[in-house]
Amino acid sequence: MKYFFLILVAILVLSGSCKKEDTIEPDPSDYLAIDSIVPEKRVIEVWEQISIKVYTRGQNLSFLWSTNHGTLIGEDSSSVCYWACPTCTGLNVIECKVSNEYGTVSDTVMIKVL
Repeated sequence: MKYFFLILVAILVLSGSCKKEDTIEPDPSDYLAIDSIVPEKRVIEVWEQISIKVYTRGQNLSFLWSTNHGTLIGEDSSSVCYWACPTCTGLNVIECKVSNEYGTVSDTVMIKVL
């Protein structure tokens, strides 16, 4: 009986010490990701100005905005002002590229100009 308890204690000690600790691997998108691009409005009138903000994850981010029609102010920040002239009526695409040492990601949003 004495040996039984010694063997039982030895098994419990050895089985508890063999467990590996769980390591939490970070999600690769935590280093560089665009969660969303949010315009103040999606339908605007000619000459109307709106703000557009990009929500991101990562550090040391640089921003580059572009559009197929209209004017952007603040193209190197996480938010821009957008306005469109009379020749910009219709659907316009605004793209935001976000970069850091892990690469570049981009996303777009459509704005309808009446």
